[in-house]
Amino acid sequence: MDAVTMRGSSPTAPTAGGRQAWTTTWLLLVFMVVNFADKAVLGLAGPEIMKEFGLSRQEFGTAQAAFFSLFSLSALGVSFLTRKVRTSVLLLAMGLLWAAAQLPMLWGAAGFATLIATRVLLGFAEGPAAPVAVHHVHGWFEQRERTLPTAILMVGAAAGVAVAAPTLGAVISHFGWRWAFGAAGLAGLLWVVVWRAKGTEGPSAPPVGRDARSIKGISGAADVPLRAVFLSGTFLTAALGAFAAYWVMSAKLTWLPD
Repeated sequence: MDAVTMRGSSPTAPTAGGRQAWTTTWLLLVFMVVNFADKAVLGLAGPEIMKEFGLSRQEFGTAQAAFFSLFSLSALGVSFLTRKVRTSVLLLAMGLLWAAAQLPMLWGAAGFATLIATRVLLGFAEGPAAPVAVHHVHGWFEQRERTLPTAILMVGAAAGVAVAAPTLGAVISHFGWRWAFGAAGLAGLLWVVVWRAKGTEGPSAPPVGRDARSIKGISGAADVPLRAVFLSGTFLTAALGAFAAYWVMSAKLTWLPD
């Protein structure tokens, strides 16, 4: 007996792969677009920021690197938290933190120290974005149907940069670099408002907290030890690939726009 059956169902309950499932998928695509626009804004505004703050390239590189200081740690921590907190709530919290990290740069007195602090906060809030979004969308699809919605979310990475570059570039040209951060923050707030109204858990979402413990006790299912996962060849090669990919991505986001 699976987790969905244990929780019970009703004739009006949403079904996996239905209309709500695809609405959720498109909302999370926008979530990923905003995610990567947030990453790109600093590189796009880089020349103006270095000029106004009198930064060397090394100092500007430090500001960009600050984004990743807590990125991996929060990705791990929040991923474990999905066992206790619904992903719909975690996604809402992340969207709010993204806005909180971008909007302070609208303040004219915000300087280099504020920039560093807000990039650390943004990295902390964006580290778990992809795994939590994928975890959530999988709650709306049966296992054999999850590849396409997962791929759509991953498209958000490329789409985020593609949309951000001309849009934020135009904002910088017409309103100044601070409003590029403001535009990214307001986009995050708008997504939060829509997600608050439309974002719900899917019928295949695993139970959390006390419900998860009770179902595990009934089913007797055993978890795969994390040590076995982390030492598997699949995980190790994927981790190496991700290391190389993020190395290249961070360099491009920092210096390619300049």
